[in-house]
Formats: sequence, C-alpha cells, structure tokens
Amino acid sequence: MPKTLIAIINARHRKAERAAVRSTWLNQVPKDKCDAFFFMGNGEPREFSKDEVALDCSDKYEHLPEKVREIARWSLRNSYTNVLKCDDDVVLRPKSLLQSDYYLHEFVGRSGRDPQPYMVPYGFCYWMGDKSLRIVTEEPLPGDGSNDDEKWVATSLYKRGISLHNDLRYTLHTTPYPEDNRRALRFKKTVQNNLETFAWCIHIPGKDNRLEEFYRVYERHKEI
Repeated sequence: MPKTLIAIINARHRKAERAAVRSTWLNQVPKDKCDAFFFMGNGEPREFSKDEVALDCSDKYEHLPEKVREIARWSLRNSYTNVLKCDDDVVLRPKSLLQSDYYLHEFVGRSGRDPQPYMVPYGFCYWMGDKSLRIVTEEPLPGDGSNDDEKWVATSLYKRGISLHNDLRYTLHTTPYPEDNRRALRFKKTVQNNLETFAWCIHIPGKDNRLEEFYRVYERHKEI
C-alpha cells in the first residue's frame, strides 16, 4: 500500500489560508490513509504547529520549484511513496480523492496546456510517485528563476520517460457562483457533468473575495 502525503504549499504570512483549510476539508482527511502538512520556507523565527513543516528553502512565491524540491526530499526521508502537491487555495474532498487511482501512476494531474510535446498539469494539484519524487530531488532548479513548478516538474519527468496521467477531476474554479437564474441553469448543468470532481482551485485574479469563495465552494461540495 502507498504511504500518502498531501503537501499543502503555504508561506509563513498566509495565516488566513491555513485557517480556511483547517476549518474545512483538512479535518476530513482519513488519518489511517493519508497525512497532511503545511509546508513553509525560511523566515522569522516562530513556533510551528503539529501540522506544519519548516523547510530550509525560500518562502517566496517566485521560488516555488525550490520549495517543491525540498518537499520531495523531505517526503522521501519520511518514506512517503505518493505526494500530492496542493496549493493552500484548493478545496478538496479528501475521501473521494484518496479513492481515486492516483497511486497507479507516477505523475497525475489535470492538463492545463497543449502538449509541447508533453502535458503540463495545472500547478494547484498534482501527484508524484516514488520514482518521480526521486527524480525531482536531484533535478537542478530552472535557470530562468521561473516560479512555474509544474512545468519544471513535467519537463524533468518527461526527460526520464514519465508523462502526465491526465485526470479531469481536478478543477480550476475561476468565477463566483452565479446569483441570477439564467446563469444558474448553466452552472447547474456544469456541476451535474462533474459530480466526481474532488479538487477545486479558487482562482479569481484581482479579487479580494477569494477566501469567501473558498468557503462557499467547500459548503457546496463538502463530503458528509
């Protein structure tokens, strides 16, 4: 059986995001099937909670590949075989997620770009298996200083014969729920066609109601 980790990408200053995750889906992670931790980089000294891990790396958004590489190294040191890199603005349905076939593949996520010639997942959620983790731990960081960790991981794995297993059950949630009936009908149809979805990334550029939308999505899709 796989030893599974949900690695929540976080930063020391993102207290509200930690609170949102803790008060919603984090409590639904089956403790006998999976561990879940927030991962942060270097910064001001502080005490860490039991669900937080301090890594020796940058805590800046533009240095995400470095943080992902350190998560891979930490995971292997702690004998994890399958790791979900998960952003802290993602709503999960943990039980459904863990009932999926993620452990049958080395690299799983939802393709967010056209093949080039490989698929690159959306960066908010993707799985790495044991072989993929080992490759990432040894891979040089992108020389252009890019924060595009998903492209860096996809490129590194593709060079070694590992391609993305495309799973459409990971969703980029880009707009608030509609309030008028006409748009609500279209939205209802979309939901009905995606009943198996178990991950929603709250992506509302330029909006200050992102956390409010996080809670709304959770309430509509939470597991009982």
